[in-house]
Amino acid sequence: MARTISCKNCGEVLFNIAPNSKNIECICDKCNAITILNNDMEYQVYERYCKNCGGQYFKVKKSQNDFKESISIECTNCGQGPGTHYVDKEDKTIDRGTRELLIMSDEINKIKKELEALRSRTYNLELDRLSVDREVSLDRDVKREKHRIVDLSSEIASLTKKSRKSK
Repeated sequence: MARTISCKNCGEVLFNIAPNSKNIECICDKCNAITILNNDMEYQVYERYCKNCGGQYFKVKKSQNDFKESISIECTNCGQGPGTHYVDKEDKTIDRGTRELLIMSDEINKIKKELEALRSRTYNLELDRLSVDREVSLDRDVKREKHRIVDLSSEIASLTKKSRKSK
């Protein structure tokens, strides 16, 4: 269910949108207080005016599903959203193809980081396994040596008995 965002200072629901690639800056029409919302559009920025009628006043709605919060922005004149354009990390305007390449590059880098983390965990698990294998091997060696000690002790006891008898 969507809820309309209102100004925290005065309760107004009409906002101007300030272009910003990191966040959505909603400037209250009544008191000019800024409400900052998370911009979930990768490499895409809202423009200051409605893409349909050129209006500059918007109502902002926030909705939440199980996984993600989403924002919708509607012009108070026609109900359409503001225009958008694509930008890179330096806020320079780019075309759609470049945006898609940037998104894919980010995904590839994210997957590479996850893969490196998995490799690291696998390496650590392998070290743990080798350590456990070494411990198991050492336990077997210790048991074998204990048996040898018992056997040698028995042999010493037997030889000691024989030597006493021969005296």
